[in-house]
Amino acid sequence: MKSDKAWSTRRATAALELRMCGYTYNQIAFELGYASKSGAYNAVNRLLTSRRDQTIDKFRIETLAHLDYLQAQIWAKVHQGDRVAIEISRKIAKQRIQVLGHDGLIKPKATESIPKKSLYDDHEHFHML
Repeated sequence: MKSDKAWSTRRATAALELRMCGYTYNQIAFELGYASKSGAYNAVNRLLTSRRDQTIDKFRIETLAHLDYLQAQIWAKVHQGDRVAIEISRKIAKQRIQVLGHDGLIKPKATESIPKKSLYDDHEHFHML
């Protein structure tokens, strides 16, 4: 069992390294023998959320910089209401959340009251997202 875990960790590390080199999850799955792209994605995601070291931090920084660049390229179109740009912006935001290791939105504590009006109702640019 210990060797299975070590092998799995080595394969996940190799998957992360390939991802850092720009491989798609389909390519990673093929190269490393994952059953599908989701297997490769899950391995990389587990590694990103469980470890903190210089290599992973460098990957996060580079990926976030790339996502910032992509977001900047479409931001004007998002504000103009371009539906394709809005969808791309959503995907960029989702990718940013994944890279940072967050698996979902922060949920309010049971004792907190939730306002009836959304915090975003007053901000016209959020209605597009």
